[in-house]
Amino acid sequence: MFFHRLKAFRNAQSQAYMQDMELRRVRSEADKAWHERRLGDLIGLYTSIASHLTESEKGKLDYAKKHRQQ
Repeated sequence: MFFHRLKAFRNAQSQAYMQDMELRRVRSEADKAWHERRLGDLIGLYTSIASHLTESEKGKLDYAKKHRQQ
């Protein structure tokens, strides 16, 4: 039973780590897209992590949606 719980804990930790790494990658790419004014790319990147966005990132996403065609 102990090893089963340990395995479940390690799996959960591994999944959390992988999710954190993916969020960091997407945020890094989105930051670069923001500075390069590639608003379409920013929208795609932030949409892929929509449930994890900070208030600042939500603001950037809203701005990008409003201004990408202009």
